[in-house]
Amino acid sequence: MDKDKGVFAIVEMGDVGAREAVLSQSQHRLGGHRLRVRPREQKEFQSPASKSPKGAAPDSHQLARALAEAADVGAQMIKLVGLRELSEAERQLRSLVVALMQEVFTEFFPGCVVHPFGSSINSFDVHGCDLDLFLDLGDLEEP
Repeated sequence: MDKDKGVFAIVEMGDVGAREAVLSQSQHRLGGHRLRVRPREQKEFQSPASKSPKGAAPDSHQLARALAEAADVGAQMIKLVGLRELSEAERQLRSLVVALMQEVFTEFFPGCVVHPFGSSINSFDVHGCDLDLFLDLGDLEEP
């Protein structure tokens, strides 16, 4: 996969032995294309010192303050959902990620389908939640 052309994939392997076996091979091929495989470069995380962007989830103190101001439990629930749910723009960005993933994987696995699932589908998505995706490769023919 070619990072210079904007085509690449990040694969996380839970099995250390399998990862080492893959990295020890000098060449990899997929559908007749040569793949460049290398370990991830670990970079130290640096937290931004700026304020939260507009529309970001409130911190726990702001959330507690807002809930304490509510008249009853029902009002607290409405307030909680309003403060934590994703905006329509954020949902559209998630849909764009799914579409881009579909485009990238279709290049290497024609006929595959990227399916979102979990909170992104059942409307329980909130600020900070992950985007669950399933890559359905269908019936791949052996080379």
